[in-house]
Amino acid sequence: MSLQDKLMSEIVSQNGAFGGRMISININPFEKETVRNYILEKTPYILFTDDGFDRFFKCTSGVPSYVNIASLLPINEPLDDDAIKLYFDKKIQAISSHLINIWVRLSFREQTIIIILLEKPLRRIDIANEFGISAGSLSNYLNRVLEN
Repeated sequence: MSLQDKLMSEIVSQNGAFGGRMISININPFEKETVRNYILEKTPYILFTDDGFDRFFKCTSGVPSYVNIASLLPINEPLDDDAIKLYFDKKIQAISSHLINIWVRLSFREQTIIIILLEKPLRRIDIANEFGISAGSLSNYLNRVLEN
C-alpha cells in the first residue's frame, strides 16, 4: 500500500508527528531521547513539562503510531502529567471509535489481509498464497481495503 492510500493514512495518522513515514519502512519503537528530539524538531509548538513528556513517553512506549497522537495535542499550552492523562483519555476514545468504525466495514478477508500484514510485511503474491488464490484475485479485496 502506498502513502496515498486513505486507509493507511487514517490508521497511521498521515498528518501526525511522523508524517506517514512510518509506513514506508518498518520502524521499531524509539528511545525516549529520540522521541523527545523528534517532537522538539517537528512539532515545537507542543510544550511538554518534564513530567508531561515522561507521561507521554510512558503512554506511547516510543511506538511511532502512538507517538503520532502528539499531533492531536493542544498547541502552545504547557502539558504536564495530568494534562497528558486527560488528553490521552479523550483522544484514545475518539481514535479507537474511528478505527473500529473502519474495521467493521471491512469483510472478513479484508480484515485478514490487514492482520497478515501486521504480523510481517509481505508481497502481493505472498498474501495471495496465504489465501490459496492467485495474486490477481486479490485486486477486489485490496481495492476495497484502500477505499476504506
